[in-house]
Amino acid sequence: MNAKIVLAVLVASALRLATGAFACDLSADKVGQTIGTKTTTTPDGVVRVAWPRNEVKVTIDGLPLRPFAGLGSWAAFQKTDHGAMLMGDTVVFQDEVNPAIDVALANGIEITGLHNHFFFDEPKVYFMHIGGEGCPDKLAQGVRAVWDAIKKVRSAKAEPARRFDDKVPPPGSLDAEKLASIIGSKAATEDGIVKITIGRHTTMHGEKFGGSMGLTTWAAFSGSDALAVMDGDFAMTASEAQPVLKSLRHGRVNIVALHNHMIGEAPAYYFVHFWGKGEAGQLATAFKQALDDQAKLADNNPAPDAASIDRQVLDLERQFESAILHGDLAFFERVLAPEFTHTSQNGKQRNRAEWLANHKPGETPYESLNTDGLSVRVFGPTAIVTGKIAPKGRSLSGAPIEGEYRFLRTWTNHNGNWQVAAFQSTRIAP
Repeated sequence: MNAKIVLAVLVASALRLATGAFACDLSADKVGQTIGTKTTTTPDGVVRVAWPRNEVKVTIDGLPLRPFAGLGSWAAFQKTDHGAMLMGDTVVFQDEVNPAIDVALANGIEITGLHNHFFFDEPKVYFMHIGGEGCPDKLAQGVRAVWDAIKKVRSAKAEPARRFDDKVPPPGSLDAEKLASIIGSKAATEDGIVKITIGRHTTMHGEKFGGSMGLTTWAAFSGSDALAVMDGDFAMTASEAQPVLKSLRHGRVNIVALHNHMIGEAPAYYFVHFWGKGEAGQLATAFKQALDDQAKLADNNPAPDAASIDRQVLDLERQFESAILHGDLAFFERVLAPEFTHTSQNGKQRNRAEWLANHKPGETPYESLNTDGLSVRVFGPTAIVTGKIAPKGRSLSGAPIEGEYRFLRTWTNHNGNWQVAAFQSTRIAP
């Protein structure tokens, strides 16, 4: 390859990179043009759009509620290193939910929650939380598509529907053995209903628990083999949520809620409630497909047990000690949480920036730390590490560093990544 060809390739590559970077810049004007509405930009640079839902009159506990009191859809875009992060909340009536979910998932927008905000609302109103990451233009197109899908439902029928359809399964018989065979799990029957329950496991407060404590995926079938209703609940980790939603919707199963049931478990679990109507075997097949799609992810990302979490945190502790001795700023940049605080033995506090400034390569006063007696206690997404060190070295003034210290380090799990939130050391009296 001669020099001219090499130069042409390099120029073309640079242009592609520059064009891609430019396309991923966050522009309030472009976001507004794409979504077709006015934008506002907050002092911290977040671009926001809003859509007040005033075309359907809603009363809460008899009070006509105006959009500014909580009936407004919105989306917010924050600049990131690779484009933008999207968060938002979308007001949806019952017949708008699943059309909006379908369009969101088709456009790379994540569904992060679906629930009510009110009691005694007429008509019933729900809130679909959305998220995403990528180029802001693409994210804005996704938001526009979701809002357009909702508007399409309302343009076809001004008043929100009160039922999925007119079909009501009459009492009949269900082939429990056939449904169990399709799904691959044992079925229980009671009062003409066939129910299949599958347990999962996680940990909380350092204790493992599972299906008997309520961590289950289940489906209940009512009606007959010819026309049945399937309602149920899917227990999912964060990485499983979007694939399960896509699978259920592919099987024409309606999503009716997405939320959490617990606080503090690790890994965290989320629950999608669903409602399907049709031939019982077809419903069971859709449920089984969602289970299979979930299992593919679970096989690739097995839930860590308590022992493996301990090992993971202890390994990070060893890396933390090495980073102190060698001034590994890249490691500290990765594991120090934004809110990190270090409290030294003399009561002086350092924040994240101050810690980084004091741990540069080649500037450490320590020759060794001589860590001993490490102990890890895990409480859901938090790990408390205690131990003892006997550092050796010389201070900047040349004085020897000696003595023994006890320390406590607090690690928190952020989306599967452990970070240090706090670190405190206390000198042991001679």
